[in-house]
Amino acid sequence: MIKIMKKILLLIILLAFAISTSKAQDEILTAKGDKELSQGKYEEAVVNYTKALYKNPNNYITYYKRGNAHLYANNLDSAIADYNKFILQDTTSADAFNNRGVAYNYLGAYDMAMMDFTHAVNLDSGFVEAFVNRATAYFNIGLAPQAFSDFKRAEELKSDNPQLYYQRGRLYYYQKKYTESIEDFSKAIKLGLKNSKIYYNRGNSYFKTEQYEKAVKDYTKVLEQNPNDTEALNNRAVSYEKTDKKKLAEKDREKLKTLMVNNPDFTPFDKITFKRFEDKDKLVSIELPQNWNMVIDETPEYLDIVLTPENVKKIDDFYLTGVKVSYNKNMMKNYGVSSPDSLLDFWKGSLNKNVEEYHTYKPISQKTYPRNGFKAHTNKIIMKVSKESPTLKMYESAYAKEDNLIYLYLQAPEQQFTYYEKIFDKAFETLIVR
Repeated sequence: MIKIMKKILLLIILLAFAISTSKAQDEILTAKGDKELSQGKYEEAVVNYTKALYKNPNNYITYYKRGNAHLYANNLDSAIADYNKFILQDTTSADAFNNRGVAYNYLGAYDMAMMDFTHAVNLDSGFVEAFVNRATAYFNIGLAPQAFSDFKRAEELKSDNPQLYYQRGRLYYYQKKYTESIEDFSKAIKLGLKNSKIYYNRGNSYFKTEQYEKAVKDYTKVLEQNPNDTEALNNRAVSYEKTDKKKLAEKDREKLKTLMVNNPDFTPFDKITFKRFEDKDKLVSIELPQNWNMVIDETPEYLDIVLTPENVKKIDDFYLTGVKVSYNKNMMKNYGVSSPDSLLDFWKGSLNKNVEEYHTYKPISQKTYPRNGFKAHTNKIIMKVSKESPTLKMYESAYAKEDNLIYLYLQAPEQQFTYYEKIFDKAFETLIVR
């Protein structure tokens, strides 16, 4: 009997030691993840948080931390999944609701985002960032009065938050209240927000109020941070012309021509003449610059269209800048998928197979949204097919409805994308798919 008791006691001691060791490993891995997260090594942090959760799946704070790492790495769906797991265990964390709202906001799910931001401020009425975030969500869906109300509340709580003034400045600019936008952008800069975007936006506000010399100074600040920012170069050139500094304007335009190797006749966006391109059956219709070339390949099963400023003759010709539209019919017959969700999952799966072969594929943002009866999904990415190939920045977008899957790729060299982004955004706005 004594021998049996000793064995049982030994077993309990060993089990306790194993549990203690597992917890120690969990804490070590979580600490590694915390350090990597603070260093901006988000993917590495995800790996260590995942290992920690394998050791101790009941440590729900690690789900929250991994959600933050996913959020900063733009893995938005994964971030939301982790926040969901954490919130199931803790419904009182305002931070968790706010961060999940940020992920929803980036995905374009503004209703879900606003619900989370509202939950966050209900839990913590002094949560300034949640008020600013909810204001931004209101702004994104065009509810300006509600946005201004939240900005006001945030300012009452904490008047030295630079993001508040930056985001409110954007709203003022959108409303063509340029003097107010300058005041807010200037406050944000004074409070320490000095990235290229805020100088670019304030420069545009100065330009709109005909303060061209101040606009030049702000565009110059942008170019100090990013010398190849084509939009800032173009706007500074125009501002130089307005102040009769033609030599400096010409110098900027010469640099633009060098950067825009595929479009030496670089045209300011507001001077571009757009044309509607479409196939003979008008399945796809889209507006792009009138001097772009279009090639089409069509069969009973699919329609492929390439539109580019480059000299292409057939659908498979290489191009750096342009738009490709692929309209795939009879998806149920050909691939066994038909519902919108299944079609988008099919597209994402095909995309993932290609990504495995790319040298670089870095997501910047992603969102899912309804569009004219279609369910749509859009990614914004940076990619490089091989080590030797040019780095491209692009939109990947898919539209699904009934038995049809339509996807688009809108791409340009990374250093030129700032210019082409406005053209691509207009293409999205004018896209008609039947």
